[in-house]
Amino acid sequence: QGGGASKEITQRMSEQQGSRVVPKPGMTIPFYWQEGIEYGQNRKNTFAIEEIVAIRRTDGDIKFGTVMGIAPGREGDVYDILVDKAGSYQSGKTADGIYKINYDVKTTGIMIELKKESEAPKGLFGW
Repeated sequence: QGGGASKEITQRMSEQQGSRVVPKPGMTIPFYWQEGIEYGQNRKNTFAIEEIVAIRRTDGDIKFGTVMGIAPGREGDVYDILVDKAGSYQSGKTADGIYKINYDVKTTGIMIELKKESEAPKGLFGW
């Protein structure tokens, strides 16, 4: 996971309405995120177990996932990504199919507007 959020990421986040949450697998990335700022794709990226990443789903949306497995591949490691709360995986993904989050999203979080408390990931903010 990247380090602390850059000034640009912090500024962009502060302009958003809503609540700060830590993303969970299956949540869509925030609408304000831009590739190259908050996240990016590069075949040279490496990922760690439990790292929060973003991945394009079959419906075309980019959603959060968590790296759950790493194995050596022919041209670099391949990763198993947990892609939703129900336990679905995308297996054998190469780095060029996974988006790296460019800051420590576990610590800093993302800003999203929660329509009601029931939409918040459980255990967040004591709900």
